[in-house]
Order: sequence, then structure tokens, then C-alpha cells
Amino acid sequence: MVETVISIRTARLGDESEIARVHDAAWRDAYRGVIPGRELERMIMRRGPDWWRRAIAGGTRLIVLDFADKVAGTNHILPTLRGARRGGGLWVGTFIKTITHQWVADGAKEKLARYAVRQSEFEGMDAHRRAALIRLTGKL
Repeated sequence: MVETVISIRTARLGDESEIARVHDAAWRDAYRGVIPGRELERMIMRRGPDWWRRAIAGGTRLIVLDFADKVAGTNHILPTLRGARRGGGLWVGTFIKTITHQWVADGAKEKLARYAVRQSEFEGMDAHRRAALIRLTGKL
């Protein structure tokens, strides 16, 4: 009979390389295509083994899931200065600048609309394609 041990424990010094490996893989899997590639890589690189070593040594509450003596996952609690009480805590969107309005120069909407139509067709987003066509042709 094969027995695999799964345990949940507090992170300790020496775990930092495995935690960084799991963190990297999880963020690439979760956010590829959501966050632009270069920015995603920058965000991942900020959390290398040295960062995790300092976090563990500094007392960050970091929980590790061990699967057969290898780190398979993590969870950590970051300080939010009580912001989590009203906003749900931290998530990746906390660190991304959100642009809610954009303006373009006169005549640029036609050029952008052509690209938007093509991109929307490629991604199967018909409502976006129709909106871009309206901007391109001026017709509903």
C-alpha cells in the first residue's frame, strides 16, 4: 500500500525556494492573458526566494501545504491596515492601475475600430465587434 502524507503547516526558513516556485507557477497559470506578459513577469519576479525568506523571517503569517514532503501550495495573510474590513483584502487588482476612460484624437476611432473589429472576431466577442462596427460605420 502506498501512503502519501499531506500536511498544512507554518512556513519556515528553508521553504523559500519551493514557495517561490509554487507562487511563480500559480501566478503564470492564473493571470497569463489577464495581465500583460511583461508586467506579469515583473510581478512574479518581485516574489523570488529572497522576498519569501524575508517574509518568513519577518513574521508574515504564511501557511504551506506539503504534499509528499514537497511544498504544493501557500496562503498568506498580508497587513491591510484594516482595509480588508470594508474592501475584501488584497488581490492582484490592488496592484494594477485601472484606466476607466480613454480619449483618442480626431480620426483615430476609425483606425482603432478596424483593429477592434478584427480582435473581437478572433476572440469570439460579437458584442464588442458590433460596437466597433458602429464606431467605424456610424450605423446601428
